[in-house]
Amino acid sequence: MGQAGTFTIADSEGVADRYEITLNDEPARMVTTTAGAVQQVQIAPTRSGPNILTVQAFAPSNQNGPAVSYEFRANTGSDPVARFKLDEPSGATTLQAVTRNGEPAVSATVHGGVTTGTTGQIDGALQLDGSTGYASTSAPLIDTSKSFAVSAWVRLDDPDGRTRTMLSQDGTSKSGFYFKYDGAYRKWALSKVKSDSAETGTYQSFSASMAELNTWTHLVGVYDDTTRRLQIYVNGQPGTPSPEVTSVWNATGGFQVGRSLWLGNPADHWPGQIDDVRVYDRIVGQQEAEEMVTQHPVLKARWKLNENGSGEPAGAPALVLQNGAAIDPTAGFREWASPAGLKLDPAQKQFAETTEPVVDTDESFTITGWVRNGGRPQQPATVFSQPGAATNAFALRYVPGEDPAEQGGWQVVMHNSDDAAAPVLTASHSGFVPWDWSHVAVVYDALRDRVSLYVDGQLEETADGVSQQDQILGFNAAGNGGLQVGRNKFGATDGTEFWTDALDDIWAYQGALTTEQIQSLAGDIELPTADGP
Repeated sequence: MGQAGTFTIADSEGVADRYEITLNDEPARMVTTTAGAVQQVQIAPTRSGPNILTVQAFAPSNQNGPAVSYEFRANTGSDPVARFKLDEPSGATTLQAVTRNGEPAVSATVHGGVTTGTTGQIDGALQLDGSTGYASTSAPLIDTSKSFAVSAWVRLDDPDGRTRTMLSQDGTSKSGFYFKYDGAYRKWALSKVKSDSAETGTYQSFSASMAELNTWTHLVGVYDDTTRRLQIYVNGQPGTPSPEVTSVWNATGGFQVGRSLWLGNPADHWPGQIDDVRVYDRIVGQQEAEEMVTQHPVLKARWKLNENGSGEPAGAPALVLQNGAAIDPTAGFREWASPAGLKLDPAQKQFAETTEPVVDTDESFTITGWVRNGGRPQQPATVFSQPGAATNAFALRYVPGEDPAEQGGWQVVMHNSDDAAAPVLTASHSGFVPWDWSHVAVVYDALRDRVSLYVDGQLEETADGVSQQDQILGFNAAGNGGLQVGRNKFGATDGTEFWTDALDDIWAYQGALTTEQIQSLAGDIELPTADGP
Protein backbone atom coordinates (compact mmCIF):
# COMPACT_ATOMS: atom_id res chain seq x y z
CA MET A 1 0.00 0.00 0.00
CA GLY A 2 1.22 3.45 -0.92
CA GLN A 3 4.07 2.22 -3.15
CA ALA A 4 3.81 2.64 -6.91
CA GLY A 5 3.78 -0.18 -9.44
CA THR A 6 3.78 -0.14 -13.23
CA PHE A 7 0.55 -0.91 -15.13
CA THR A 8 0.37 -1.37 -18.92
CA ILE A 9 -2.66 0.00 -20.80
CA ALA A 10 -3.54 -0.41 -24.48
CA ASP A 11 -6.60 0.06 -26.72
CA SER A 12 -7.25 -3.10 -28.73
CA GLU A 13 -9.22 -1.04 -31.31
CA GLY A 14 -6.19 1.17 -31.94
CA VAL A 15 -8.13 4.44 -32.00
CA ALA A 16 -7.91 5.96 -28.49
CA ASP A 17 -6.24 9.30 -27.93
CA ARG A 18 -6.62 9.12 -24.12
CA TYR A 19 -7.35 6.75 -21.26
CA GLU A 20 -9.42 7.60 -18.18
CA ILE A 21 -8.04 5.80 -15.14
CA THR A 22 -9.82 5.40 -11.79
CA LEU A 23 -8.34 3.64 -8.77
CA ASN A 24 -10.90 2.61 -6.14
CA ASP A 25 -12.90 5.72 -5.27
CA GLU A 26 -10.11 8.19 -6.06
CA PRO A 27 -10.65 11.01 -8.59
CA ALA A 28 -10.14 9.95 -12.21
CA ARG A 29 -7.00 10.91 -14.14
CA MET A 30 -6.34 11.12 -17.88
CA VAL A 31 -3.38 9.65 -19.75
CA THR A 32 -2.89 10.68 -23.38
CA THR A 33 -1.93 8.28 -26.16
CA THR A 34 -1.90 8.10 -29.96
CA ALA A 35 -3.95 5.58 -31.94
CA GLY A 36 -4.43 3.41 -28.87
CA ALA A 37 -0.71 2.96 -28.30
CA VAL A 38 0.54 1.17 -25.20
CA GLN A 39 1.13 3.40 -22.18
CA GLN A 40 2.85 2.42 -18.97
CA VAL A 41 1.46 4.19 -15.92
CA GLN A 42 2.64 4.35 -12.31
CA ILE A 43 -0.21 3.54 -9.87
CA ALA A 44 0.10 3.45 -6.07
CA PRO A 45 -2.56 1.37 -4.25
CA THR A 46 -4.39 3.46 -1.69
CA ARG A 47 -5.56 0.64 0.59
CA SER A 48 -4.50 -2.81 1.73
CA GLY A 49 -6.36 -5.83 0.45
CA PRO A 50 -8.34 -5.60 -2.81
CA ASN A 51 -7.81 -2.56 -5.06
CA ILE A 52 -9.78 -2.03 -8.27
CA LEU A 53 -8.29 -0.20 -11.23
CA THR A 54 -10.80 0.81 -13.93
CA VAL A 55 -9.75 2.10 -17.36
CA GLN A 56 -11.82 3.43 -20.27
CA ALA A 57 -10.53 4.43 -23.69
CA PHE A 58 -11.77 7.55 -25.53
CA ALA A 59 -11.43 8.27 -29.25
CA PRO A 60 -10.72 11.79 -30.61
CA SER A 61 -14.46 12.00 -31.37
CA ASN A 62 -15.14 11.38 -27.62
CA GLN A 63 -16.62 7.99 -28.40
CA ASN A 64 -15.81 5.74 -25.46
CA GLY A 65 -15.00 2.08 -25.28
CA PRO A 66 -16.20 -0.23 -22.48
CA ALA A 67 -14.87 0.27 -18.97
CA VAL A 68 -12.46 -2.52 -18.02
CA SER A 69 -11.65 -3.26 -14.37
CA TYR A 70 -8.64 -5.07 -12.98
CA GLU A 71 -8.51 -6.20 -9.36
CA PHE A 72 -5.24 -6.64 -7.51
CA ARG A 73 -4.29 -7.00 -3.85
CA ALA A 74 -1.84 -4.95 -1.83
CA ASN A 75 -0.06 -5.69 1.43
CA THR A 76 -0.22 -3.26 4.32
CA GLY A 77 2.02 -0.24 3.92
CA SER A 78 5.49 0.18 5.36
CA ASP A 79 5.90 1.77 8.77
CA PRO A 80 6.72 5.47 9.02
CA VAL A 81 10.27 6.64 8.37
CA ALA A 82 9.93 8.30 11.76
CA ARG A 83 7.18 8.52 14.37
CA PHE A 84 7.52 11.11 17.10
CA LYS A 85 5.16 10.06 19.91
CA LEU A 86 6.13 13.24 21.81
CA ASP A 87 5.65 11.59 25.21
CA GLU A 88 8.88 12.97 26.68
CA PRO A 89 8.67 14.23 30.29
CA SER A 90 8.65 17.87 31.30
CA GLY A 91 11.97 19.60 30.63
CA ALA A 92 13.15 17.26 27.86
CA THR A 93 15.34 18.91 25.23
CA THR A 94 15.47 16.04 22.74
CA LEU A 95 12.54 14.25 21.11
CA GLN A 96 13.20 10.64 20.10
CA ALA A 97 11.45 9.06 17.10
CA VAL A 98 10.51 5.43 16.52
CA THR A 99 12.15 4.27 13.28
CA ARG A 100 11.91 1.16 11.12
CA ASN A 101 13.88 -1.95 12.08
CA GLY A 102 17.51 -1.67 11.06
CA GLU A 103 17.33 2.04 10.19
CA PRO A 104 19.30 4.78 11.97
CA ALA A 105 17.96 6.54 15.04
CA VAL A 106 16.20 9.87 14.52
CA SER A 107 15.78 12.64 17.05
CA ALA A 108 14.69 16.28 17.06
CA THR A 109 16.11 19.09 19.18
CA VAL A 110 13.79 21.46 21.05
CA HIS A 111 14.21 25.20 20.47
CA GLY A 112 12.66 28.25 22.14
CA GLY A 113 9.23 28.28 23.76
CA VAL A 114 8.43 24.57 23.89
CA THR A 115 6.92 22.74 26.87
CA THR A 116 7.19 18.96 26.95
CA GLY A 117 5.16 16.63 29.14
CA THR A 118 1.78 18.24 28.59
CA THR A 119 -1.35 16.10 28.27
CA GLY A 120 -1.93 15.18 24.64
CA GLN A 121 -4.44 13.33 22.52
CA ILE A 122 -2.38 10.16 23.00
CA ASP A 123 -0.44 10.33 26.28
CA GLY A 124 1.94 13.33 26.17
CA ALA A 125 2.33 16.20 23.69
CA LEU A 126 4.33 19.33 22.83
CA GLN A 127 3.02 22.76 23.78
CA LEU A 128 4.40 25.51 21.52
CA ASP A 129 4.28 29.24 22.25
CA GLY A 130 3.60 30.51 18.70
CA SER A 131 6.64 32.79 18.55
CA THR A 132 9.94 30.98 19.18
CA GLY A 133 9.07 27.35 19.92
CA TYR A 134 9.76 24.47 17.53
CA ALA A 135 11.72 21.21 17.22
CA SER A 136 13.97 20.15 14.34
CA THR A 137 16.05 17.25 13.07
CA SER A 138 19.57 17.76 11.79
CA ALA A 139 18.87 16.05 8.45
CA PRO A 140 15.89 15.58 6.10
CA LEU A 141 13.50 12.68 6.70
CA ILE A 142 11.92 12.51 3.22
CA ASP A 143 12.59 13.45 -0.38
CA THR A 144 9.99 16.16 -1.00
CA SER A 145 10.20 15.68 -4.79
CA LYS A 146 8.80 12.15 -4.41
CA SER A 147 5.71 10.66 -2.79
CA PHE A 148 5.42 11.28 0.94
CA ALA A 149 2.86 11.67 3.71
CA VAL A 150 2.86 13.38 7.09
CA SER A 151 0.32 13.22 9.90
CA ALA A 152 -0.24 14.66 13.36
CA TRP A 153 -2.79 15.36 16.06
CA VAL A 154 -2.97 19.12 16.55
CA ARG A 155 -4.74 21.57 18.83
CA LEU A 156 -4.51 25.16 17.61
CA ASP A 157 -5.02 28.15 19.88
CA ASP A 158 -6.59 31.29 18.40
CA PRO A 159 -4.11 32.29 15.64
CA ASP A 160 -5.35 35.90 15.27
CA GLY A 161 -5.95 35.32 11.57
CA ARG A 162 -2.34 34.37 10.87
CA THR A 163 -1.05 31.34 9.01
CA ARG A 164 0.59 28.79 11.30
CA THR A 165 2.69 25.76 10.31
CA MET A 166 2.67 22.47 12.21
CA LEU A 167 5.12 20.47 10.02
CA SER A 168 7.62 21.31 7.26
CA GLN A 169 11.08 20.47 5.94
CA ASP A 170 13.67 23.16 5.28
CA GLY A 171 15.12 23.99 1.93
CA THR A 172 17.60 26.85 1.51
CA SER A 173 15.10 29.68 1.11
CA LYS A 174 11.74 27.98 1.60
CA SER A 175 10.21 24.78 2.93
CA GLY A 176 9.78 21.76 0.69
CA PHE A 177 6.19 21.53 1.95
CA TYR A 178 3.98 23.46 4.36
CA PHE A 179 1.47 21.52 6.48
CA LYS A 180 -0.45 24.35 8.07
CA TYR A 181 -3.45 26.38 9.12
CA ASP A 182 -4.04 28.92 6.36
CA GLY A 183 -5.12 32.17 8.01
CA ALA A 184 -6.44 33.72 4.80
CA TYR A 185 -8.89 30.87 4.15
CA ARG A 186 -9.23 29.69 7.78
CA LYS A 187 -8.72 26.13 6.59
CA TRP A 188 -6.18 23.35 7.02
CA ALA A 189 -3.83 23.09 4.05
CA LEU A 190 -0.93 21.18 2.55
CA SER A 191 1.08 23.25 0.10
CA LYS A 192 4.22 23.16 -2.02
CA VAL A 193 5.97 26.04 -3.74
CA LYS A 194 7.36 25.88 -7.26
CA SER A 195 11.00 26.42 -6.36
CA ASP A 196 13.42 27.04 -3.52
CA SER A 197 13.81 30.70 -4.43
CA ALA A 198 12.01 34.03 -4.34
CA GLU A 199 9.89 32.93 -7.32
CA THR A 200 6.17 32.90 -6.54
CA GLY A 201 3.76 30.07 -7.26
CA THR A 202 2.00 27.64 -4.91
CA TYR A 203 0.04 24.39 -5.14
CA GLN A 204 -2.39 23.74 -2.30
CA SER A 205 -4.88 21.16 -1.03
CA PHE A 206 -7.46 22.57 1.41
CA SER A 207 -9.76 21.02 4.00
CA ALA A 208 -13.41 20.82 2.95
CA SER A 209 -14.56 22.85 5.97
CA MET A 210 -13.23 25.64 8.12
CA ALA A 211 -10.69 24.61 10.73
CA GLU A 212 -11.93 24.15 14.28
CA LEU A 213 -9.77 25.85 16.90
CA ASN A 214 -9.05 24.85 20.49
CA THR A 215 -9.94 21.19 19.88
CA TRP A 216 -7.91 18.16 18.89
CA THR A 217 -7.93 17.45 15.15
CA HIS A 218 -6.18 14.69 13.22
CA LEU A 219 -4.56 15.77 9.95
CA VAL A 220 -2.86 13.82 7.16
CA GLY A 221 -1.09 15.47 4.24
CA VAL A 222 -0.10 13.49 1.13
CA TYR A 223 1.92 14.22 -1.99
CA ASP A 224 1.49 11.52 -4.69
CA ASP A 225 4.08 11.81 -7.43
CA THR A 226 2.16 9.34 -9.63
CA THR A 227 -0.76 11.76 -9.86
CA ARG A 228 1.28 14.92 -9.12
CA ARG A 229 -1.33 16.10 -6.63
CA LEU A 230 -1.52 17.05 -2.97
CA GLN A 231 -4.31 15.75 -0.74
CA ILE A 232 -5.28 16.53 2.85
CA TYR A 233 -7.43 14.46 5.22
CA VAL A 234 -9.13 15.96 8.28
CA ASN A 235 -10.23 13.40 10.87
CA GLY A 236 -10.04 10.82 8.08
CA GLN A 237 -12.13 12.77 5.56
CA PRO A 238 -10.59 14.06 2.31
CA GLY A 239 -10.34 17.71 1.44
CA THR A 240 -10.02 19.28 -2.01
CA PRO A 241 -7.00 17.97 -3.96
CA SER A 242 -4.54 20.43 -5.41
CA PRO A 243 -4.13 21.17 -9.10
CA GLU A 244 -1.41 19.15 -10.81
CA VAL A 245 2.00 19.91 -9.34
CA THR A 246 4.12 20.67 -12.40
CA SER A 247 7.32 21.69 -10.62
CA VAL A 248 8.95 19.57 -7.90
CA TRP A 249 12.16 19.93 -5.91
CA ASN A 250 13.80 18.28 -2.93
CA ALA A 251 14.26 20.17 0.35
CA THR A 252 17.47 18.84 1.94
CA GLY A 253 17.32 20.60 5.32
CA GLY A 254 16.00 19.38 8.64
CA PHE A 255 12.43 18.30 9.39
CA GLN A 256 10.56 20.91 11.45
CA VAL A 257 7.82 20.50 14.03
CA GLY A 258 6.08 23.79 14.74
CA ARG A 259 7.42 26.20 12.12
CA SER A 260 8.28 26.73 8.44
CA LEU A 261 10.96 28.54 6.43
CA TRP A 262 10.21 31.56 4.25
CA LEU A 263 12.92 33.45 2.34
CA GLY A 264 15.55 32.00 4.63
CA ASN A 265 13.84 32.91 7.90
CA PRO A 266 11.86 30.79 10.39
CA ALA A 267 8.18 31.66 10.05
CA ASP A 268 4.59 30.90 11.10
CA HIS A 269 5.37 29.34 14.49
CA TRP A 270 2.63 27.12 15.91
CA PRO A 271 0.62 28.29 18.95
CA GLY A 272 -0.86 25.23 20.63
CA GLN A 273 -0.19 21.51 20.92
CA ILE A 274 1.14 18.85 18.55
CA ASP A 275 1.06 15.10 19.20
CA ASP A 276 1.96 11.82 17.46
CA VAL A 277 3.81 13.06 14.36
CA ARG A 278 4.32 10.45 11.64
CA VAL A 279 6.47 10.80 8.50
CA TYR A 280 6.14 8.39 5.55
CA ASP A 281 8.16 7.96 2.35
CA ARG A 282 5.03 6.74 0.55
CA ILE A 283 1.45 7.90 0.09
CA VAL A 284 -1.35 7.32 2.59
CA GLY A 285 -4.89 6.70 1.27
CA GLN A 286 -8.25 7.44 2.85
CA GLN A 287 -8.62 3.99 4.41
CA GLU A 288 -5.36 4.39 6.29
CA ALA A 289 -6.09 8.02 7.16
CA GLU A 290 -9.39 6.92 8.72
CA GLU A 291 -7.65 4.17 10.68
CA MET A 292 -5.21 6.69 12.15
CA VAL A 293 -8.12 8.66 13.57
CA THR A 294 -9.69 5.65 15.26
CA GLN A 295 -9.30 6.23 18.95
CA HIS A 296 -8.73 3.30 21.24
CA PRO A 297 -11.33 3.80 23.96
CA VAL A 298 -10.12 3.64 27.56
CA LEU A 299 -12.34 1.83 30.06
CA LYS A 300 -12.93 4.22 32.96
CA ALA A 301 -15.39 2.09 34.94
CA ARG A 302 -17.56 -1.00 34.74
CA TRP A 303 -20.24 -1.80 37.34
CA LYS A 304 -21.51 -5.39 37.33
CA LEU A 305 -24.04 -4.57 40.10
CA ASN A 306 -24.05 -8.20 41.24
CA GLU A 307 -23.21 -7.58 44.90
CA ASN A 308 -22.80 -3.83 45.41
CA GLY A 309 -21.89 -0.63 43.55
CA SER A 310 -18.13 -1.26 43.39
CA GLY A 311 -16.42 -0.58 40.08
CA GLU A 312 -13.85 -2.38 37.97
CA PRO A 313 -10.98 -2.34 37.07
CA ALA A 314 -8.92 -1.38 40.10
CA GLY A 315 -9.21 2.34 40.81
CA ALA A 316 -12.60 2.76 39.12
CA PRO A 317 -15.08 4.80 41.18
CA ALA A 318 -17.97 3.16 42.99
CA LEU A 319 -21.64 3.81 42.35
CA VAL A 320 -23.18 5.08 45.59
CA LEU A 321 -26.72 3.73 46.04
CA GLN A 322 -29.12 6.42 47.25
CA ASN A 323 -32.49 6.50 49.04
CA GLY A 324 -32.67 2.76 49.59
CA ALA A 325 -31.68 1.66 46.09
CA ALA A 326 -30.45 -1.91 46.33
CA ILE A 327 -28.87 -4.81 44.51
CA ASP A 328 -31.63 -7.33 43.84
CA PRO A 329 -31.22 -10.95 42.62
CA THR A 330 -34.37 -10.54 40.49
CA ALA A 331 -32.83 -7.62 38.60
CA GLY A 332 -30.12 -9.34 36.56
CA PHE A 333 -30.46 -8.48 32.86
CA ARG A 334 -30.66 -12.16 31.92
CA GLU A 335 -31.33 -14.79 34.57
CA TRP A 336 -28.73 -17.13 33.01
CA ALA A 337 -26.15 -14.36 32.54
CA SER A 338 -26.27 -12.00 35.51
CA PRO A 339 -27.01 -13.00 39.11
CA ALA A 340 -28.32 -9.58 40.18
CA GLY A 341 -28.84 -5.94 39.20
CA LEU A 342 -29.78 -2.52 40.55
CA LYS A 343 -33.47 -2.22 41.51
CA LEU A 344 -34.94 1.29 41.71
CA ASP A 345 -38.27 2.49 43.10
CA PRO A 346 -39.27 5.86 41.58
CA ALA A 347 -41.79 6.45 44.39
CA GLN A 348 -38.85 6.49 46.82
CA LYS A 349 -36.75 8.59 44.42
CA GLN A 350 -34.03 5.95 44.33
CA PHE A 351 -30.93 6.30 42.15
CA ALA A 352 -27.15 5.79 42.15
CA GLU A 353 -24.28 8.16 41.44
CA THR A 354 -20.53 8.54 41.45
CA THR A 355 -18.92 11.31 43.47
CA GLU A 356 -17.17 12.83 40.42
CA PRO A 357 -17.68 12.62 36.64
CA VAL A 358 -16.41 9.36 35.20
CA VAL A 359 -15.66 10.72 31.69
CA ASP A 360 -14.72 14.11 30.25
CA THR A 361 -17.88 15.11 28.39
CA ASP A 362 -16.10 17.56 26.07
CA GLU A 363 -14.07 14.66 24.67
CA SER A 364 -15.30 11.44 23.07
CA PHE A 365 -17.07 9.11 25.49
CA THR A 366 -19.38 6.08 25.65
CA ILE A 367 -21.86 5.02 28.36
CA THR A 368 -23.72 1.72 28.00
CA GLY A 369 -25.93 -0.49 30.14
CA TRP A 370 -28.95 -2.76 30.41
CA VAL A 371 -32.25 -1.22 31.48
CA ARG A 372 -35.58 -2.84 32.37
CA ASN A 373 -38.92 -1.07 32.34
CA GLY A 374 -42.15 -1.89 34.14
CA GLY A 375 -44.19 -0.99 31.10
CA ARG A 376 -44.17 2.35 29.29
CA PRO A 377 -43.35 5.21 31.69
CA GLN A 378 -46.10 7.80 31.60
CA GLN A 379 -43.64 10.65 32.20
CA PRO A 380 -40.05 11.26 31.04
CA ALA A 381 -37.65 8.97 32.88
CA THR A 382 -33.85 9.21 32.85
CA VAL A 383 -31.43 6.26 32.66
CA PHE A 384 -28.05 8.09 32.65
CA SER A 385 -27.15 11.77 32.95
CA GLN A 386 -24.13 13.93 33.69
CA PRO A 387 -24.95 17.30 35.27
CA GLY A 388 -23.07 20.50 34.60
CA ALA A 389 -23.64 23.68 36.59
CA ALA A 390 -26.81 24.78 34.76
CA THR A 391 -27.80 21.87 32.53
CA ASN A 392 -26.87 18.29 31.67
CA ALA A 393 -23.83 17.61 29.53
CA PHE A 394 -25.88 14.63 28.36
CA ALA A 395 -28.98 12.70 29.40
CA LEU A 396 -30.25 9.35 28.11
CA ARG A 397 -33.97 9.09 28.81
CA TYR A 398 -37.34 7.65 27.80
CA VAL A 399 -39.86 10.20 26.51
CA PRO A 400 -43.58 9.33 26.14
CA GLY A 401 -45.38 10.03 22.87
CA GLU A 402 -48.70 11.75 22.22
CA ASP A 403 -50.49 8.66 23.52
CA PRO A 404 -48.30 7.69 26.53
CA ALA A 405 -50.02 4.33 26.89
CA GLU A 406 -48.95 3.26 23.39
CA GLN A 407 -46.20 5.61 22.19
CA GLY A 408 -42.77 6.73 23.29
CA GLY A 409 -39.08 6.08 22.72
CA TRP A 410 -35.50 6.63 23.78
CA GLN A 411 -33.76 9.98 23.48
CA VAL A 412 -30.27 11.26 24.17
CA VAL A 413 -30.02 15.00 24.87
CA MET A 414 -26.84 17.09 24.71
CA HIS A 415 -25.96 20.79 24.90
CA ASN A 416 -23.04 22.72 23.41
CA SER A 417 -22.60 24.88 26.50
CA ASP A 418 -23.36 24.78 30.21
CA ASP A 419 -26.30 27.13 29.81
CA ALA A 420 -29.91 26.25 30.62
CA ALA A 421 -30.99 28.33 27.61
CA ALA A 422 -28.61 26.55 25.18
CA PRO A 423 -30.31 24.79 22.24
CA VAL A 424 -31.32 21.20 22.97
CA LEU A 425 -29.71 18.71 20.58
CA THR A 426 -31.27 15.25 20.47
CA ALA A 427 -30.96 11.84 18.87
CA SER A 428 -34.00 9.56 19.12
CA HIS A 429 -34.64 5.82 18.83
CA SER A 430 -38.05 4.13 18.88
CA GLY A 431 -36.74 0.67 19.80
CA PHE A 432 -38.62 0.37 23.10
CA VAL A 433 -40.18 -2.95 24.16
CA PRO A 434 -42.51 -2.70 27.19
CA TRP A 435 -41.91 -5.07 30.14
CA ASP A 436 -38.51 -6.16 28.88
CA TRP A 437 -34.79 -5.49 29.06
CA SER A 438 -33.03 -3.29 26.47
CA HIS A 439 -29.35 -2.55 26.00
CA VAL A 440 -28.82 1.20 25.52
CA ALA A 441 -25.67 3.12 24.62
CA VAL A 442 -24.84 6.77 24.11
CA VAL A 443 -21.68 7.42 22.05
CA TYR A 444 -20.25 10.93 21.67
CA ASP A 445 -17.60 11.29 18.95
CA ALA A 446 -15.89 14.62 19.56
CA LEU A 447 -13.83 14.35 16.37
CA ARG A 448 -16.97 14.24 14.25
CA ASP A 449 -19.11 16.38 16.59
CA ARG A 450 -21.68 13.57 16.66
CA VAL A 451 -23.76 11.75 19.26
CA SER A 452 -25.20 8.31 18.46
CA LEU A 453 -27.93 6.40 20.28
CA TYR A 454 -27.89 2.58 20.12
CA VAL A 455 -30.65 0.27 21.34
CA ASP A 456 -29.85 -3.46 21.48
CA GLY A 457 -26.68 -2.80 19.52
CA GLN A 458 -28.33 -1.01 16.61
CA LEU A 459 -28.75 2.52 15.36
CA GLU A 460 -32.25 3.27 14.13
CA GLU A 461 -32.38 4.11 10.42
CA THR A 462 -35.63 5.50 9.03
CA ALA A 463 -36.72 7.69 6.14
CA ASP A 464 -36.22 10.67 8.45
CA GLY A 465 -32.62 9.79 9.25
CA VAL A 466 -30.53 7.80 11.69
CA SER A 467 -30.44 7.94 15.50
CA GLN A 468 -27.56 10.40 15.46
CA GLN A 469 -27.17 14.15 15.87
CA ASP A 470 -24.31 16.17 14.37
CA GLN A 471 -22.80 19.58 15.16
CA ILE A 472 -22.43 18.80 18.85
CA LEU A 473 -19.42 20.30 20.58
CA GLY A 474 -20.06 19.17 24.16
CA PHE A 475 -18.81 20.88 27.32
CA ASN A 476 -16.75 19.82 30.30
CA ALA A 477 -18.99 19.05 33.28
CA ALA A 478 -16.17 18.66 35.82
CA GLY A 479 -16.86 19.96 39.31
CA ASN A 480 -20.64 19.56 39.15
CA GLY A 481 -21.22 16.10 40.57
CA GLY A 482 -20.87 12.60 39.23
CA LEU A 483 -22.60 10.33 36.75
CA GLN A 484 -26.29 9.92 37.62
CA VAL A 485 -27.84 6.47 37.19
CA GLY A 486 -31.62 6.48 37.26
CA ARG A 487 -32.40 10.18 37.54
CA ASN A 488 -32.00 13.72 36.19
CA LYS A 489 -30.31 15.87 38.85
CA PHE A 490 -32.04 19.07 37.68
CA GLY A 491 -35.55 20.21 38.56
CA ALA A 492 -36.68 19.46 42.10
CA THR A 493 -34.28 19.64 45.05
CA ASP A 494 -33.79 15.87 44.99
CA GLY A 495 -33.88 15.52 41.20
CA THR A 496 -36.50 14.48 38.63
CA GLU A 497 -37.30 11.82 36.01
CA PHE A 498 -36.49 8.84 38.26
CA TRP A 499 -36.18 5.54 36.41
CA THR A 500 -39.08 3.16 36.89
CA ASP A 501 -37.48 -0.27 37.40
CA ALA A 502 -33.98 -1.82 37.09
CA LEU A 503 -30.53 -1.32 35.55
CA ASP A 504 -27.57 -3.65 35.18
CA ASP A 505 -24.03 -4.07 33.82
CA ILE A 506 -22.98 -0.46 33.13
CA TRP A 507 -19.77 0.42 31.20
CA ALA A 508 -18.16 3.87 30.86
CA TYR A 509 -15.41 4.62 28.34
CA GLN A 510 -13.37 7.65 27.42
CA GLY A 511 -13.54 7.37 23.64
CA ALA A 512 -16.14 6.50 21.03
CA LEU A 513 -16.89 2.78 20.73
CA THR A 514 -17.60 1.40 17.27
CA THR A 515 -20.84 -0.35 16.31
CA GLU A 516 -19.09 -3.72 16.57
CA GLN A 517 -17.84 -2.89 20.08
CA ILE A 518 -21.31 -1.76 21.19
CA GLN A 519 -22.75 -5.02 19.85
CA SER A 520 -20.22 -7.04 21.84
CA LEU A 521 -21.57 -5.43 25.03
CA ALA A 522 -25.19 -5.94 23.93
CA GLY A 523 -24.86 -9.72 23.80
CA ASP A 524 -26.73 -11.95 26.26
CA ILE A 525 -23.65 -12.59 28.40
CA GLU A 526 -21.94 -10.84 31.27
CA LEU A 527 -18.43 -10.46 29.87
CA PRO A 528 -15.40 -10.51 32.17
CA THR A 529 -14.18 -6.91 32.45
CA ALA A 530 -10.86 -7.83 30.83
CA ASP A 531 -12.72 -9.12 27.75
CA GLY A 532 -14.60 -5.87 27.12
CA PRO A 533 -13.69 -3.53 24.23
